[in-house]
Amino acid sequence: MGYFGKGIYFSDNPLKCVNYVGSSDSKGESYLLKCRVILGDQKKYRKGEYKTTLKREPEKENPQPGSWKFYDSVMGCPKDYNEYVIYENRRAMIDYIITFKINQQGQNTLRERVPSPIFDIHGRETGFVESPSLKSSGKSDDHFDRISQVREAIRKKRCEERGQDYLPPDNDKKQKDKAMWERLQRLHNVDASTLPSLQEKTARCAMQRVNPSFRWRI
Repeated sequence: MGYFGKGIYFSDNPLKCVNYVGSSDSKGESYLLKCRVILGDQKKYRKGEYKTTLKREPEKENPQPGSWKFYDSVMGCPKDYNEYVIYENRRAMIDYIITFKINQQGQNTLRERVPSPIFDIHGRETGFVESPSLKSSGKSDDHFDRISQVREAIRKKRCEERGQDYLPPDNDKKQKDKAMWERLQRLHNVDASTLPSLQEKTARCAMQRVNPSFRWRI
């Protein structure tokens, strides 16, 4: 858990996100997820404030009669960078999986610059998040396959935390997951047929490194 309890965390600064990558795969690669997130009506904490006991969205202080009594998400800046937290995974959709490499010296430097403690159920600091190991399917565009690997890595991690056995999805479960992913694309107004290929994404990233003209947001 993090500063705002057991939620799904995002940041608008990649340095914050990179610091949560605690390990890499056999190729020495680590991963960041660039997501589209429906934040809705946010509970905004003042800088330096946080609440590690949250298990869902906090209740509104003065809800209007007949309106929803809970916030949709949480936003705060416990230390140096903004954190955005949701408590329902249907509010987020993975847009890109960003692959990068960083040596141990660089990782240690980032941790010194951007401390990112993780808390246990009692609110005690316990360490850092470990990144899942991903493998490319080798297809020209394995966007959905890699997203599926991320999802299963998260499910496996949750089972380990709960002391439960992880069961890989069967074909029926995979089809349901894909149908849900397609519905989320429609919800976010994304046409799957217009998603750029893996080669196009790589070319765009290379061009942006040469001529940066965008504002990074994760």
